[in-house]
Amino acid sequence: MLKKLNLLLILIIIFSKATMAAVVHGDIYDINFNKLSNTIVEINTIPKQSMIVKDSGYSFNLAPGNYIIKAFYIKNNALEHFAQEDITIEDANGDYNLDLILFPYLEDENISELDIPLAEYYQKENGNFSVLLIILSVISLFVVVYLISSFRKTIKKSEEINKNLEKLETKEPELKDEFLERAYSIIKEEKRVSQKDLRKKLMLSEAKVSLILTQLESEENIKKIKKGRGNIIIFIK
Repeated sequence: MLKKLNLLLILIIIFSKATMAAVVHGDIYDINFNKLSNTIVEINTIPKQSMIVKDSGYSFNLAPGNYIIKAFYIKNNALEHFAQEDITIEDANGDYNLDLILFPYLEDENISELDIPLAEYYQKENGNFSVLLIILSVISLFVVVYLISSFRKTIKKSEEINKNLEKLETKEPELKDEFLERAYSIIKEEKRVSQKDLRKKLMLSEAKVSLILTQLESEENIKKIKKGRGNIIIFIK
Protein backbone atom coordinates (compact mmCIF):
# COMPACT_ATOMS: atom_id res chain seq x y z
CA MET A 1 0.00 0.00 0.00
CA LEU A 2 2.82 2.40 0.90
CA LYS A 3 4.58 1.67 -2.39
CA LYS A 4 1.41 2.53 -4.30
CA LEU A 5 1.07 5.83 -2.43
CA ASN A 6 4.71 6.70 -3.16
CA LEU A 7 4.22 5.89 -6.83
CA LEU A 8 1.08 8.02 -6.93
CA LEU A 9 2.93 10.91 -5.28
CA ILE A 10 5.77 10.66 -7.79
CA LEU A 11 3.31 10.66 -10.70
CA ILE A 12 1.54 13.71 -9.28
CA ILE A 13 4.86 15.57 -8.99
CA ILE A 14 5.85 14.61 -12.54
CA PHE A 15 2.54 15.68 -14.02
CA SER A 16 2.46 18.88 -12.02
CA LYS A 17 5.91 19.81 -13.32
CA ALA A 18 4.88 18.89 -16.85
CA THR A 19 1.84 21.09 -16.63
CA MET A 20 3.72 24.02 -15.08
CA ALA A 21 4.24 26.59 -17.80
CA ALA A 22 4.58 30.33 -17.93
CA VAL A 23 2.22 32.40 -20.02
CA VAL A 24 3.68 34.80 -22.56
CA HIS A 25 1.21 37.12 -24.19
CA GLY A 26 0.91 40.53 -25.74
CA ASP A 27 -0.47 42.70 -28.50
CA ILE A 28 1.00 43.41 -31.92
CA TYR A 29 1.61 46.96 -33.20
CA ASP A 30 3.14 48.71 -36.16
CA ILE A 31 5.70 51.51 -35.71
CA ASN A 32 2.84 54.02 -35.32
CA PHE A 33 1.48 51.95 -32.42
CA ASN A 34 -1.58 50.88 -34.35
CA LYS A 35 -2.72 47.38 -33.51
CA LEU A 36 -2.24 44.85 -36.27
CA SER A 37 -4.41 41.85 -36.98
CA ASN A 38 -3.99 38.89 -39.33
CA THR A 39 -0.36 38.43 -38.35
CA ILE A 40 1.70 35.28 -37.91
CA VAL A 41 3.50 34.73 -34.61
CA GLU A 42 5.89 31.85 -34.02
CA ILE A 43 8.25 30.77 -31.26
CA ASN A 44 11.16 28.34 -31.49
CA THR A 45 9.95 25.75 -28.99
CA ILE A 46 10.39 22.06 -29.73
CA PRO A 47 8.26 21.47 -31.64
CA LYS A 48 7.90 24.99 -32.99
CA GLN A 49 4.65 26.78 -32.18
CA SER A 50 2.96 29.25 -34.51
CA MET A 51 -0.39 30.93 -34.63
CA ILE A 52 -2.38 33.27 -36.83
CA VAL A 53 -3.45 36.27 -34.80
CA LYS A 54 -6.80 37.65 -35.85
CA ASP A 55 -7.49 40.23 -33.13
CA SER A 56 -3.98 41.61 -32.46
CA GLY A 57 -3.35 39.52 -29.33
CA TYR A 58 -1.20 36.40 -29.02
CA SER A 59 -0.47 33.94 -26.18
CA PHE A 60 1.92 31.01 -25.63
CA ASN A 61 2.50 28.61 -22.73
CA LEU A 62 6.24 28.12 -22.22
CA ALA A 63 8.49 26.14 -19.93
CA PRO A 64 11.58 27.89 -18.45
CA GLY A 65 14.22 28.58 -21.07
CA ASN A 66 15.40 31.01 -23.73
CA TYR A 67 13.21 31.62 -26.75
CA ILE A 68 12.94 33.70 -29.91
CA ILE A 69 9.56 35.11 -30.87
CA LYS A 70 8.99 36.22 -34.46
CA ALA A 71 6.02 38.06 -35.91
CA PHE A 72 5.13 38.59 -39.57
CA TYR A 73 2.51 40.82 -41.16
CA ILE A 74 1.69 39.74 -44.70
CA LYS A 75 -0.50 41.66 -47.13
CA ASN A 76 -1.28 40.79 -50.74
CA ASN A 77 1.07 37.79 -50.53
CA ALA A 78 3.97 40.04 -49.57
CA LEU A 79 5.77 40.60 -46.27
CA GLU A 80 5.20 44.17 -45.10
CA HIS A 81 6.19 44.19 -41.38
CA PHE A 82 8.44 42.01 -39.26
CA ALA A 83 9.59 41.74 -35.63
CA GLN A 84 11.88 39.45 -33.64
CA GLU A 85 12.27 39.42 -29.85
CA ASP A 86 14.32 37.29 -27.44
CA ILE A 87 12.72 36.26 -24.16
CA THR A 88 13.98 34.29 -21.15
CA ILE A 89 11.48 32.39 -19.02
CA GLU A 90 12.72 31.91 -15.44
CA ASP A 91 9.51 31.46 -13.48
CA ALA A 92 7.49 28.43 -14.58
CA ASN A 93 4.37 30.01 -13.14
CA GLY A 94 5.10 33.49 -14.41
CA ASP A 95 2.93 35.77 -16.49
CA TYR A 96 5.00 37.62 -19.08
CA ASN A 97 3.61 40.48 -21.14
CA LEU A 98 5.59 41.13 -24.30
CA ASP A 99 4.09 43.48 -26.87
CA LEU A 100 5.57 43.16 -30.34
CA ILE A 101 6.28 46.20 -32.49
CA LEU A 102 6.61 45.30 -36.17
CA PHE A 103 8.87 47.38 -38.40
CA PRO A 104 8.51 47.75 -42.16
CA TYR A 105 10.29 45.04 -44.05
CA LEU A 106 13.14 46.34 -46.20
CA GLU A 107 13.63 44.67 -49.55
CA ASP A 108 17.40 44.53 -49.13
CA GLU A 109 17.01 42.18 -46.15
CA ASN A 110 17.51 38.51 -46.81
CA ILE A 111 13.99 37.10 -46.66
CA SER A 112 15.28 33.52 -46.56
CA GLU A 113 16.89 34.20 -43.20
CA LEU A 114 13.56 35.22 -41.70
CA ASP A 115 12.12 31.73 -42.07
CA ILE A 116 8.61 32.99 -42.76
CA PRO A 117 6.04 30.17 -42.35
CA LEU A 118 4.07 31.18 -45.41
CA ALA A 119 3.21 27.60 -46.30
CA GLU A 120 1.80 27.00 -42.84
CA TYR A 121 -0.08 30.29 -43.02
CA TYR A 122 -1.74 29.51 -46.32
CA GLN A 123 -2.30 25.92 -45.30
CA LYS A 124 -4.21 27.05 -42.23
CA GLU A 125 -6.12 29.69 -44.16
CA ASN A 126 -6.97 27.23 -46.90
CA GLY A 127 -7.79 24.64 -44.25
CA ASN A 128 -10.28 26.99 -42.63
CA PHE A 129 -11.74 27.79 -46.03
CA SER A 130 -11.96 24.07 -46.85
CA VAL A 131 -13.80 23.36 -43.61
CA LEU A 132 -16.22 26.19 -44.33
CA LEU A 133 -16.67 24.93 -47.88
CA ILE A 134 -17.41 21.41 -46.62
CA ILE A 135 -19.96 22.73 -44.11
CA LEU A 136 -21.66 24.83 -46.77
CA SER A 137 -21.66 21.87 -49.17
CA VAL A 138 -23.29 19.61 -46.57
CA ILE A 139 -25.92 22.25 -45.78
CA SER A 140 -26.58 22.77 -49.49
CA LEU A 141 -26.92 19.02 -49.97
CA PHE A 142 -29.48 18.78 -47.17
CA VAL A 143 -31.41 21.73 -48.64
CA VAL A 144 -31.44 20.14 -52.11
CA VAL A 145 -32.55 16.76 -50.70
CA TYR A 146 -35.29 18.47 -48.69
CA LEU A 147 -36.52 20.44 -51.71
CA ILE A 148 -36.51 17.34 -53.92
CA SER A 149 -38.37 15.35 -51.26
CA SER A 150 -40.94 18.13 -50.82
CA PHE A 151 -41.34 18.44 -54.59
CA ARG A 152 -41.91 14.70 -54.94
CA LYS A 153 -44.49 14.72 -52.14
CA THR A 154 -46.27 17.63 -53.81
CA ILE A 155 -46.31 15.81 -57.16
CA LYS A 156 -47.58 12.64 -55.47
CA LYS A 157 -50.40 14.53 -53.75
CA SER A 158 -51.25 16.27 -57.02
CA GLU A 159 -51.39 12.93 -58.83
CA GLU A 160 -53.65 11.49 -56.12
CA ILE A 161 -55.96 14.50 -56.37
CA ASN A 162 -56.08 14.18 -60.17
CA LYS A 163 -56.88 10.47 -59.89
CA ASN A 164 -59.70 11.18 -57.46
CA LEU A 165 -61.06 13.88 -59.75
CA GLU A 166 -60.90 11.51 -62.71
CA LYS A 167 -62.84 8.91 -60.71
CA LEU A 168 -65.46 11.48 -59.82
CA GLU A 169 -65.69 12.66 -63.41
CA THR A 170 -66.15 9.11 -64.69
CA LYS A 171 -68.79 8.31 -62.11
CA GLU A 172 -70.68 11.58 -62.31
CA PRO A 173 -72.03 11.22 -65.88
CA GLU A 174 -73.57 7.79 -65.10
CA LEU A 175 -75.33 9.08 -61.99
CA LYS A 176 -76.27 12.30 -63.72
CA ASP A 177 -77.77 10.52 -66.73
CA GLU A 178 -79.72 8.17 -64.48
CA PHE A 179 -81.16 10.96 -62.35
CA LEU A 180 -81.87 13.11 -65.39
CA GLU A 181 -83.75 10.29 -67.11
CA ARG A 182 -85.85 9.57 -64.02
CA ALA A 183 -86.66 13.24 -63.49
CA TYR A 184 -87.41 13.75 -67.16
CA SER A 185 -89.72 10.73 -67.22
CA ILE A 186 -91.65 11.88 -64.15
CA ILE A 187 -92.10 15.43 -65.45
CA LYS A 188 -93.08 14.17 -68.90
CA GLU A 189 -95.68 11.85 -67.39
CA GLU A 190 -97.07 14.41 -64.95
CA LYS A 191 -96.82 17.33 -67.40
CA ARG A 192 -96.97 19.62 -64.39
CA VAL A 193 -95.44 18.86 -61.00
CA SER A 194 -94.15 20.80 -58.01
CA GLN A 195 -90.46 20.67 -57.20
CA LYS A 196 -91.32 19.36 -53.74
CA ASP A 197 -93.28 16.38 -55.13
CA LEU A 198 -90.55 15.68 -57.68
CA ARG A 199 -87.94 15.55 -54.91
CA LYS A 200 -90.08 13.05 -52.99
CA LYS A 201 -90.43 10.80 -56.03
CA LEU A 202 -86.72 11.00 -56.84
CA MET A 203 -85.73 10.63 -53.17
CA LEU A 204 -82.84 13.03 -53.63
CA SER A 205 -81.62 16.08 -51.78
CA GLU A 206 -82.91 19.55 -52.58
CA ALA A 207 -79.52 20.57 -53.96
CA LYS A 208 -79.38 17.55 -56.30
CA VAL A 209 -82.90 18.16 -57.58
CA SER A 210 -82.07 21.82 -58.22
CA LEU A 211 -79.05 20.80 -60.29
CA ILE A 212 -81.15 18.34 -62.32
CA LEU A 213 -83.82 20.95 -63.00
CA THR A 214 -81.20 23.50 -63.96
CA GLN A 215 -79.79 21.02 -66.49
CA LEU A 216 -83.21 20.19 -67.94
CA GLU A 217 -84.13 23.84 -68.11
CA SER A 218 -80.89 24.70 -69.92
CA GLU A 219 -81.80 22.05 -72.52
CA GLU A 220 -85.28 23.64 -72.81
CA ASN A 221 -87.02 20.43 -71.71
CA ILE A 222 -88.85 22.09 -68.83
CA LYS A 223 -89.83 25.46 -67.49
CA LYS A 224 -89.81 26.51 -63.83
CA ILE A 225 -92.48 28.84 -62.53
CA LYS A 226 -92.16 30.36 -59.08
CA LYS A 227 -95.25 29.77 -56.94
CA GLY A 228 -95.23 30.69 -53.30
CA ARG A 229 -92.22 29.19 -51.59
CA GLY A 230 -91.68 26.53 -54.24
CA ASN A 231 -91.48 25.99 -57.97
CA ILE A 232 -93.90 24.43 -60.43
CA ILE A 233 -92.18 22.37 -63.13
CA ILE A 234 -93.89 22.33 -66.53
CA PHE A 235 -92.93 19.84 -69.24
CA ILE A 236 -92.10 21.37 -72.63
CA LYS A 237 -90.59 18.65 -74.79
